Amino acid sequence: AAVGTRAAAVGGPAAESTGRRRALLIGIGYGGSTAALPWGVGDARAMGEVLARVGFSPEWTVCLAEGEEDPQLRPTHRNIIAGLRWLAHGAAPGDALFFHFSGHGAHQHDHAAGHHEAMDDSIVPEDARQQGQVTENHVHELLLRPLPAGVRLTAIMDSCLPCAVMELPYICHPEQGWLEDDCPHHIECDAICFGASVDEEITPALVADLRQRPRGLIS
Repeated sequence: AAVGTRAAAVGGPAAESTGRRRALLIGIGYGGSTAALPWGVGDARAMGEVLARVGFSPEWTVCLAEGEEDPQLRPTHRNIIAGLRWLAHGAAPGDALFFHFSGHGAHQHDHAAGHHEAMDDSIVPEDARQQGQVTENHVHELLLRPLPAGVRLTAIMDSCLPCAVMELPYICHPEQGWLEDDCPHHIECDAICFGASVDEEITPALVADLRQRPRGLIS
């Protein structure tokens, strides 16, 4: 398959739509912590309402949100991993998938990379202190890599810090246009991710201000 270090073929006809749509939404507010986000859960639920208006059935939309009474619908590490598998499972050319995350993005050392400076982008589940973070390797292997050509995946990563957890091979730089990643991980599906642009001048005060806003920057 044309994945990994080799780019998939482009320019062919688009797959005919199957009408099948599936969405995974994750909203975390980190209540009771010093890093609480007032908008995390509300933005995920609001996104579900928007998707319902454009044809995403509630039966095929899973929302993992902090505060849910059902333990299987809480945004834990285990449930997020299961949700990623569910979103990709059985996808066929012409299907439309949607992934939305409202919460904290982070970085952690990639111990498998072979050198101590390697870092992975990650998303922070509500039980990250106990179970760890969901890294870009998790997202790529469970969600992106299994999807065949002709599947359309749209993702929104709404976090205070830039979070490239989708690990897509090309990045749209605000000034330089489309750039290939230094270590591209090519995939067969048609995937696009909307998120914050990296800003080297971001300060702790700006991060604190972003956390207090009533809505996430992307949502």
